[in-house]
Amino acid sequence: MAKKVEICPCCGQKIVEYRHNFNSVLFNGLKYLEYLGGKATLREIFDKMGMSSSEYANFQKLQYFDMVSKDGRNYVLTEKGEQFLKGRGTCPEYVVTKLKKVVEVGPEMTALEMFPPVQVKEEYEEQASVKKVLSFNR
Repeated sequence: MAKKVEICPCCGQKIVEYRHNFNSVLFNGLKYLEYLGGKATLREIFDKMGMSSSEYANFQKLQYFDMVSKDGRNYVLTEKGEQFLKGRGTCPEYVVTKLKKVVEVGPEMTALEMFPPVQVKEEYEEQASVKKVLSFNR
């Protein structure tokens, strides 16, 4: 999708629509917040869970999907986010934002549709002990 660019007639600022996909980076951030009890600052999540720079930079986008909300400095897992992680809820495949507001919502999908289960060899289970704790619970 090509970005639609408008120019504000008052100040000349570019006004652009951005498409944000719900991907594994956002899913990981959601799982990290759940693991920390559903409420934490971004810095706490980064320090305690070892977030990648991409996960850190994109975490706030979970608000566009109504998966988390902001309470002061803390991010809080919403009911929609909890249900999605439990496999009982859905999430848009993507959203389009303009001036930090959602202007379009893609088709709703479940976590299993977005992230199908992966077959893992038993000998790798020990290496993935932390990731196993964070894996999607079916």
